[in-house]
Amino acid sequence: MLQFFWNISKVNLSEHFVEYAWEKKSSESRSKVPITIDPMTAIIPANERLSTVMCFSPQKLGELPQTSYALKISHGETYNIELSGQAVNPGVDFSFMKKNFGPTFIHS
Repeated sequence: MLQFFWNISKVNLSEHFVEYAWEKKSSESRSKVPITIDPMTAIIPANERLSTVMCFSPQKLGELPQTSYALKISHGETYNIELSGQAVNPGVDFSFMKKNFGPTFIHS
């Protein structure tokens, strides 16, 4: 199966550090949902940008259970993200199991 990555950037435009934490809101247990977030908590220095990587890595075909996360900013807003997805086989089909292309010249 393939993995899919999302980069979520947060920018601190204030003169003070900002702390945040991701919180899973869905009722499904964490082990059933093939999503990882790194880092789950962090501190963003003043006037800096920090990225979070969210990874969807399904282990089998099927639908992603309804999943939502909250990005909680300390002493600030909470941002809710709802995720949906489906793991499918790669979309490439060949009409043959074996193919001999014959002598081929490869150049760079």
